[in-house]
Amino acid sequence: MAKARYDVNVGESDWEQLDDSHRLSEPPPEVARALPTTAPLTLPTEYLSWESFEHLVAAVVREVEGAFEARVYGRRGQKQQGIDVVGFFDDEKARVYQAKDYKNYTAANLEKAVKDFTTGNRPFESEHLIVMTTADVSDTKIDNKLHALRKANQQLKIDLWGRQQLSDKLATHSRIVTRFFGPETARAFCRVLEQPSITTETVAIASDAMVRGPVEHLGLQEDLEAARELRKEQPAQAAQDFQRLADALDAAGFVAHALQIRRAQAAALHEAQDTAAAVAVDLQVMAGELETGEPGLALTVIRRLEATETEAPDPLVRAIGALGALASYEHDHDISLDEVAQAVDALEEGDPSRASAFMMFAEYAVAEGRLDFITDRAEQFETVAQAARPGSQEHARLRACLADAGVGELWEDLQYTLRTTWPPKLAALLLARLGRHLVQRQKAPAALSRYTDAIALATEEGAIDDVVNWLQTQDLIRIRFGLAQPSSINEGYRRILTLRAAGDGGSVLPTGVRIRERALSRMQRGGLADAAQAVGAYRSRSTVTADWSGEQEAEHLLGLLHQKAEQPEQALLHHLAAGDVDELATTAKLLREKPLDFPPHQNLIDLANWYRVSAFRAAAVTADLLPDDQAREWLDAALAELDLDRPDLPRTASAVHAAFAAVAALLSASTPEQAQRFLTHSGPLLDREPGTHRRTDREHMQALIVIAHTHPALRETAIRSMCRALLCADHLALSILNRGVAVLALCPDIVAEQCTPPAREGNTNAALALVLVETNIAEAATAARSQLPLPPPGGGSEEHPRKDLSTLALLAAAVGAPERETLSDSLIAHALHREDAAFQRRDALHALAALAPLLDHDTRARHFTTALEFARGDHDGSADDDLPNEPFDRFRFNLGPTTLRPDGLLAAACLAFPGQQAADVSACALEILQTHDGDRETLVRALFQLQRQDVHLEPAPLAIHSDHLIRLLAAGLWCETQDADPVTGQVLAEDRNAMVRQYMAMHADKIHLQDLLREDPRRSVRSRVPLHQN
Repeated sequence: MAKARYDVNVGESDWEQLDDSHRLSEPPPEVARALPTTAPLTLPTEYLSWESFEHLVAAVVREVEGAFEARVYGRRGQKQQGIDVVGFFDDEKARVYQAKDYKNYTAANLEKAVKDFTTGNRPFESEHLIVMTTADVSDTKIDNKLHALRKANQQLKIDLWGRQQLSDKLATHSRIVTRFFGPETARAFCRVLEQPSITTETVAIASDAMVRGPVEHLGLQEDLEAARELRKEQPAQAAQDFQRLADALDAAGFVAHALQIRRAQAAALHEAQDTAAAVAVDLQVMAGELETGEPGLALTVIRRLEATETEAPDPLVRAIGALGALASYEHDHDISLDEVAQAVDALEEGDPSRASAFMMFAEYAVAEGRLDFITDRAEQFETVAQAARPGSQEHARLRACLADAGVGELWEDLQYTLRTTWPPKLAALLLARLGRHLVQRQKAPAALSRYTDAIALATEEGAIDDVVNWLQTQDLIRIRFGLAQPSSINEGYRRILTLRAAGDGGSVLPTGVRIRERALSRMQRGGLADAAQAVGAYRSRSTVTADWSGEQEAEHLLGLLHQKAEQPEQALLHHLAAGDVDELATTAKLLREKPLDFPPHQNLIDLANWYRVSAFRAAAVTADLLPDDQAREWLDAALAELDLDRPDLPRTASAVHAAFAAVAALLSASTPEQAQRFLTHSGPLLDREPGTHRRTDREHMQALIVIAHTHPALRETAIRSMCRALLCADHLALSILNRGVAVLALCPDIVAEQCTPPAREGNTNAALALVLVETNIAEAATAARSQLPLPPPGGGSEEHPRKDLSTLALLAAAVGAPERETLSDSLIAHALHREDAAFQRRDALHALAALAPLLDHDTRARHFTTALEFARGDHDGSADDDLPNEPFDRFRFNLGPTTLRPDGLLAAACLAFPGQQAADVSACALEILQTHDGDRETLVRALFQLQRQDVHLEPAPLAIHSDHLIRLLAAGLWCETQDADPVTGQVLAEDRNAMVRQYMAMHADKIHLQDLLREDPRRSVRSRVPLHQN
């Protein structure tokens, strides 16, 4: 089968994109002379100028033939009396349309055209040539030549279109005929002339109706009052009058008012004891309320019938049951589509509202992505579709759903007849639904073309709401599929503003209700049930009208709604469907501490880039809760993405980057083969110039750390790669030295071998690796001394930028005691320098904490006093404490907390000796804990530096604290307490925060707790228990 999409950038540079902005898409320079009244019914193509014929060729290719993309050979200004256009179609090879400026066309002209096509560089591997001319080609010699050429070139399809053939093609395209030949010719020639909408009259009607009300505006007020009076005595006759009034309101577009009148009609018929007729009208009301997204009002009809114990014929009962099931599915959320299917399946041929019920059921199935509900009932759906009135709204909507599901007449067949066999509004709807279908099949250029066709028709019909939605959909398609272009004056947003200014409202499927606005309002102010119903209706409506951008927004809103309802599993699926990458991490934090059933899509690797990005990001943020077998399935999918190494789409998120994130998060569950596969793929990524970046670097380093930790057989390879990386770029070294030191320490010989030579040459990252792994520390002296001594406070400059204080503190392990003491004095001076910002002073205190174990007794004692002063708040007050931040500022500055108390506490804890100093730190920590809600992480780190006997806190009350960091402290205290309370240990081992359970897995030595933690839903917890035992 031929390719559906073509790469036209290589070797086809002379072919211009024939899009909406191309000159040939503009109106023709002039219109042909009118067709004489006595002329035969063929178009006067001979009266067209050559320039107008060029425009006609482009219109035929795009609007009549239905090409989803077209390109024209040559550029304006080139000397050529001809035009070649290539059209691209779904699931077939390209067609070439060749037109020349001939007043008289001969067999020799045809032979030359075919020869040029067959002997030249045939564009885009086309096998179909259409020769077009304005001349009359009804000549025997031409016919014979065409037959001979077809016989000689049987691998090709050759067509010749002259005046008669073009006339036949355009007979049902009155808009094109009007554009090129004028309205008089169109009226004389076209079989059906589609009249444009008269918007000025609509505006006047709407104004009067809004002022006086639709009933009075239509002159029906007296009739309505008379019907109400008549109902008291003659309800049957009143019902007829109500029907006439409702029909008039319907015809004028006042659907909601018509429904109210039909309710009165049904009530009158019930009073007249004409039950069958009354229930039939009730069915109309139910269907109308479902169409306007008000299933609750539809259900009130059923409740009334149940309350009055109304008995109706079986066909009406079945119809009421089907519509009632559809209403309950949307309104009550306790009925599944399977239950709706049972009610719809119960309908029999000839039952009232059968077509409506099947149509709505099909649309719900499409909106839910459950096309199996349609394919499993293909014969029933096809029967209902054939029974629907041709050209009706029900017929069109049913056909669209069936085509989506591949039942009956497929889109490939429908697309060529949409403009000629359907009324303009429904043609616009079906063209847009075809565009949506093409989006699902990842044929974005074709989808954009079909939406463009739909927009053109809908604009002429005054369906402005749909035009706006489809323009927004086009923008979303361009963004999602990497087709976005630099901003231009004709961008979608400006066109939308123009449409809104010209006239708001109007739809190919009018409901009288702003369904999107209602959904947003109920999301903001309504209860969960009402909001869910309104958003569900918004999604269904968007699906029906092919508003793909609305579908995506509705999925996003449903995700937010399930988050609010504390149903993160459902929220995750909706955010995934919406491509909500930013919401996935937020949703993952809400997941319950239990295994998550979230397998990858079976054909994930073949889905659209935007969906793969969301899917891999979802796998990354949920990896810890995935069962091991599903995690390995996700790994296979992500590794397949990496192996394909597809180029990133312009201005879109990278699926490769997302796959890297998934791999890094999932590798702890990997098989050795999967881990080796990643190492093989990622190894070449480290072949780069020093200091260069890749977007996947952070995830790459995380993956190497996990492999070295998880797979002993691959550890040496992974650690060698880590050493390569930390010597390659500072940001890579930062990732490894912050999170991978424990892994590097598993192979100190490799670290020494890889890092000693560069450390001798002054490489800071190599020196840090030696220090942190505690191997060949003396070789880090060169790097350490290159950064010492530390400049005095306020002494930094552009030529001598401020140095990383924590790095200096760590490297001090390679120098002598005098140099360490000098550095410690400098750090104290920097911490005391109030002219610096708080975060700079904080850095100095944290560096002092890192340096503390390397200092001699006297130096530690001297600095302990100052550090404790910081912990008590004596030195608070920095240069940035009074940064101006107002609530409505667009840009606000946050350099961290202004108080330095927790940071002073950390430094004091690291400097303190057991006994009184440690007790002072513990007492100060308790005071901070009771009076401040600030930096508890630093406070907890400080207390972890002290020995258990110096921390006068009991784990039991801390174990039920609301802050997980305090509960982590409780876990630390409990694990260090002899004969600790087993109940508290059980509570901590079952803590709702994974970090607490991870600590317990590593440090709790009670067998029953280890057994409990081995069954933890999080891999990061249960995997730590065996490591602790070993």
